[in-house]
Amino acid sequence: KTKVFTSSEQLVCRYFITILIMISVAKWNGLQLFGYKKDINLISVRVIIGLVIQVMNYLAITLTNPSDLIAIIHSSIIFMALLSRLVFNEKLSVVHIISIFVSIIGVFLIAKPKFLFGLEIEQIFNIDENSKFKENIGYLLSGTVAFLYAIAKIVIKKLAHQNIHFSIHIF
Repeated sequence: KTKVFTSSEQLVCRYFITILIMISVAKWNGLQLFGYKKDINLISVRVIIGLVIQVMNYLAITLTNPSDLIAIIHSSIIFMALLSRLVFNEKLSVVHIISIFVSIIGVFLIAKPKFLFGLEIEQIFNIDENSKFKENIGYLLSGTVAFLYAIAKIVIKKLAHQNIHFSIHIF
């Protein structure tokens, strides 16, 4: 019987080969893989935030409806706009501000958190305190993932001005 790689094993092999190629190209072009000593802190922050995002995202998926989760996580654009104003002093125009408010309203309309919209009739009789608590924790984790994702993008933008290979930004 022939042994076949599972999809997870194929994915690991693909990523491993990709990173080897990226490192080879970076070395060939004379780029420093991890930048200068001053950049190590930003790279470390990016790595830690990325790891925390992945773990929290997994936990949120197990606790929350995936459609609500995606709506909340993609609200990270709101945090990115606000953080870019604070970190890079980028200008927020009236259009940006209106877009932020429309995005916030859209997230609440899609996710319909029960603490704002209440319960539907069929849910009143079929809900226990434990599942309501888990769902609220899932919403909290989703919002935290959105905020951390925005921070990660801000760190990547700061690193983009350094002489660091783009593969380090991604991973």
